[in-house]
Amino acid sequence: MPRLYDKARDDFQAGLRRMNEAKDDGVIETKILKEEGGEDDDVDPDIAEAKDDYGFDLTAVPEGSRDQAMGFLRDDRTSEAFKLYCDDVGAEWATDSFEEAYMGKFDSEEAYVQSFVDDMGGLSQLGQQTLENYFDWDAYARDVFINDCTFDNGHVFNRNV
Repeated sequence: MPRLYDKARDDFQAGLRRMNEAKDDGVIETKILKEEGGEDDDVDPDIAEAKDDYGFDLTAVPEGSRDQAMGFLRDDRTSEAFKLYCDDVGAEWATDSFEEAYMGKFDSEEAYVQSFVDDMGGLSQLGQQTLENYFDWDAYARDVFINDCTFDNGHVFNRNV
């Protein structure tokens, strides 16, 4: 009865022989290339471009939306935003709603909100309730009383007289 070690060694060597034979026939390289999305006639060139140039898995996007997704990826103004939006909502949904959802690129959240309010026509266009909910009365009072007014025992005096 052969020892377990001898059996394992024989199986290993037989496997190596089969691999070498397959390698000589080009079978292994073809299989590896197909698994990595390499040189395969069946690979969609857009899928390869999305992966190689943009680091994006286009296969997650429904086939009917892939041309539009590639347009977003190829556009320097939307490429980064589209990938971030896909991460947020899922690539299978992102293409259909991206154009409507994307508001632009801003330096900060505050910069976006200021732009949004300006686009609406300024603070005067916001309702009274909105202004009251978001206006920082403490900060405004602090600013007024730093230079312009004094507060003494409930009485307010203008310093600029």
